[in-house]
Amino acid sequence: MALSQNQIAVSYSKSFIAGEVIGVYQEHWRVLIANEFVTANLAASCLVAPQKGSPVLLAYVEGQYYILAVLTHPAKTLKLAAEKIELASQALLIHNKATEIKTNHLRFDVRRLVSLAKRAYAEFGQFWQKSHAMQVETKQYQLKTEFLHESTKGLSYREAAVLSEKAKINSVQADKVLLN
Repeated sequence: MALSQNQIAVSYSKSFIAGEVIGVYQEHWRVLIANEFVTANLAASCLVAPQKGSPVLLAYVEGQYYILAVLTHPAKTLKLAAEKIELASQALLIHNKATEIKTNHLRFDVRRLVSLAKRAYAEFGQFWQKSHAMQVETKQYQLKTEFLHESTKGLSYREAAVLSEKAKINSVQADKVLLN
């Protein structure tokens, strides 16, 4: 809405008005101003959406009240009031304990995500190869142990004890492979 020079001069001559939001209906706010209830729109420059109980600063222009600012915010949640919010910066840092995004459509640059996924895939591949090699080596130790066990049949006690020690060594080596 474009204001004429006369309207601008009149607007500057009026003071700002303080009020308290008592309710919200669709995109209009009900505000209490000195024992009078008025309906106000949100000024484009007021990004913080007033809530019930919010003290606000208003201006009266061309027969309409506009909320210029929310003076204090009584709630723990800060709601930005705009159809679309675009942030243009080199970096956006969000410091919080939890982030929740509710949206019907999400679009972002996935180059970094793809890079991380490729690195994770490569590391998983290396892990899988090592795991497979450990399984093969463990199986070899199991087979050696079984062979030694079978070899003890029909042997003297002393010969069986020597082979039993070798089996224990193989078992310990197999356990080390699995634990590393």
